[in-house]
Amino acid sequence: MNSEEQAQGEKRVMQLLVDPLRRRGLAKRAVLTVAAFEAEVDNLCQRLAYMSDASLMALEEHAAARPSGKERDRFPVGNEILNWAADIQPPSDSASPLICAVFAHACGQSAISEGWALSCCSTFAKTGAGRATGRSAQSATEPPETCDVFRISKADWRERASLRHRSATGGNGGSRRSIGVGPWERGSSMDNAAYQKMAAARALDERTRLDAVLARATPIEGCGPLIPIAPARGPQVVVTPRRMVPDENDKTGWRSEETGWRGFKAVRVADVFDDLARRAAARGEAGPFTGRQVDVARLYRTLVERHDAGGVRCIGLETRVGGGASGGGEFIDAFIDAGRQIERFRQRIGSGIAMSVRRVRPSARGGATAGLILDRVLVDAICLQDKSFRRVLEDHGWAYKGAHAQVLINALGLSLNRMAGAVFKSS
Repeated sequence: MNSEEQAQGEKRVMQLLVDPLRRRGLAKRAVLTVAAFEAEVDNLCQRLAYMSDASLMALEEHAAARPSGKERDRFPVGNEILNWAADIQPPSDSASPLICAVFAHACGQSAISEGWALSCCSTFAKTGAGRATGRSAQSATEPPETCDVFRISKADWRERASLRHRSATGGNGGSRRSIGVGPWERGSSMDNAAYQKMAAARALDERTRLDAVLARATPIEGCGPLIPIAPARGPQVVVTPRRMVPDENDKTGWRSEETGWRGFKAVRVADVFDDLARRAAARGEAGPFTGRQVDVARLYRTLVERHDAGGVRCIGLETRVGGGASGGGEFIDAFIDAGRQIERFRQRIGSGIAMSVRRVRPSARGGATAGLILDRVLVDAICLQDKSFRRVLEDHGWAYKGAHAQVLINALGLSLNRMAGAVFKSS
């Protein structure tokens, strides 16, 4: 492989292996510095430049299923990736330091003189020095009694060679060859062409799946061009930004005006209320909640999320122009005001029971494990945790039934009405 082919191969490794693993969210291991991790990636690119596109895509799929770290969100160890790569597509024997070391040793010289050098070369290229399985059963000459490079006894050599020969011939002395194509299919009777075809098909399936994920995360035509493609955002809903502006010609004195940048629309994350409205529309029915109820539910969620994330105030450089941090009073006042609004909401929700055990027969509840579902628990589960009514019922030991879900819908609607009263009263 010349320098140009090596450079092209390193680019392919980065595009088909390293970058896809990073897009899956795998980060560097905590024990490595950024420089050490980049050096490991460079080493991988250099050593795997010989691999074909199909093999690299198969390696990426295999490595993505085996992340490292306690949370299984870290980049696999480089040495493990190299071992997997050797199983998927063994490197060429030429210019291999291991092969050169073997044949520089007395054992390699003996292999050349005794006629089993080809088997020796193939064995080390596929398995490495620590896992050598010996020459093929067709070789006429036995290996030496011991060898420091092989680190395997003559008896073990013969036993492994016999097993390898039986696996290669299918146990009946035939000529069918078996190649271990990877840790998941070691010993299977599949030639290299068939494996490459299988790996390409699996890589294509994975590429199709990822393309579908990206397609769902791509804002539709008509949305702002600066909205990023973000799979982690989840399902999204297209909205038209609006604001109320004074209008003397309107009897109310106000009118709604679109405010999208250059007429573009925006997107927001879809929630459980969007899902309920979509399902109801598919049945030709109105949604279970009014617009006022949905608005107050989303306001409650927004306030809680901002308040929970607002314990630490970030200070930008632009706030220090006057020699000190400005806006401190406004920040803490807004933080306290949001906390008071949340507390008013929760007082309005109350400590009532949305789903009572005593009013439903045990057989209809789904078992003895069914427990009470409080109004506050229901509101937080739907509005904050974005759970479905089925999930809420199952979490509390209830069997999912349409009647049970309707009870929760009614209870949530009453709680949202009480919360809406708090909003309008305070305003």
